[in-house]
Amino acid sequence: MKKSLIIFGVFFIMIGIISAAVIGGEAEYIHIDTSGSGQAASGMAALKEAKALALDGMYTQVAKYGSAEDYGLIQSEVESICRELAQVSVMEEEWDGSAYRIKVKVTVETEDFKSLAALYSKELDGQEWAGKKDIASLMKREEALNEVFSNFQKSNKKEEPLNLSIEMVLVEGGTFHIGSSTGADDEKPVHEVILDSFWMGKYEVTQKEWESVMGTNPSKFKGETLPVETVSWRDIIRFCNQLSLKDGLEPVYSFSGEIIDCDFTKNGYRLPTEAEWEYAARGGQNSMGYTYSGANDPEPVAWFRKNSGKKTHPVGTKQPNELGLYDMSGNVWEWCWDRYDGNYYAQSPSKNPKGKSEGSYRVLRGGSWRFEEEYLQTTKRNYGDSSNTNNHRGFRLVRTSKNE
Repeated sequence: MKKSLIIFGVFFIMIGIISAAVIGGEAEYIHIDTSGSGQAASGMAALKEAKALALDGMYTQVAKYGSAEDYGLIQSEVESICRELAQVSVMEEEWDGSAYRIKVKVTVETEDFKSLAALYSKELDGQEWAGKKDIASLMKREEALNEVFSNFQKSNKKEEPLNLSIEMVLVEGGTFHIGSSTGADDEKPVHEVILDSFWMGKYEVTQKEWESVMGTNPSKFKGETLPVETVSWRDIIRFCNQLSLKDGLEPVYSFSGEIIDCDFTKNGYRLPTEAEWEYAARGGQNSMGYTYSGANDPEPVAWFRKNSGKKTHPVGTKQPNELGLYDMSGNVWEWCWDRYDGNYYAQSPSKNPKGKSEGSYRVLRGGSWRFEEEYLQTTKRNYGDSSNTNNHRGFRLVRTSKNE
């Protein structure tokens, strides 16, 4: 990073972009880390400020092609529509240890803007309070706009943003029975769980993907297409936030000393909950009830002690399960979000369980190249200290689906 930029502290440019297809804005912002909060926190602060500046540029572009009144709106409503529809992507980013520079672009599909503005104008038509500017009338306008937003989203569901770093499969939500009546004590009691839809990585995260974000490769078994291993749970949390920033998504994790919180409403990358992992490993709504993820015989679907040659193997070289997910059994154990509790199933909530609130051990699932086939079963639970690393532990990513 250029020293002159660091000295000035904050530097930004705004460029408005408009075409027949999109309205947009770009902004560059530098966040100087004076609190020692580090790369992840500085990156999120820079992203927030750059997005706000880019949106300012977008508002300017809309104004060039007609006033708010031309759309039948007031200016704050034009801005609200832009914020609601904006897609954010990170174009450039750089961290030098004391400052984080980021450049973002925000875009709105022109037709989406016109459609939403027209729907809202229609909603206002004939309303006695629509032409007034007193607080009560403005509050009614805001309520009406929120209602139009909601209806527009329901009737215009779109696929999740493409061109992400991680290839993902949509796991449609549903109800299943987690655990096993014939398994270990911590797999009991079998009980019903209801899950919302989510996106899950088609493969375990590879060393190439890790190095592209973190700049290093800690794995023992080297190879771009091999799963990354020898990474701790805490290392992975930092990776998730950095990859979210890189792909223009909302980081889900926040830090307060040693405490890490997860905002499941955000669209960035995260680790699966234990329930999400087991549901996906079983095949979700397409489940055939297999013992392992995709088969009753581990050989065609998993790398494990018997066939691995005492090492990891390139992801996706065995058969997938019913959802098209690879290596859910074997290759490397996969970290989950949940803290481990051997008695958790007896007290787990039925809707989107996320584990207990305290404890340093985190759940691991799926077995690995080093373990026997019994550990590859979809119901098998394991755990590890969140700060420890091992060459038979890796992970895969999920994202919360906004298309409920």
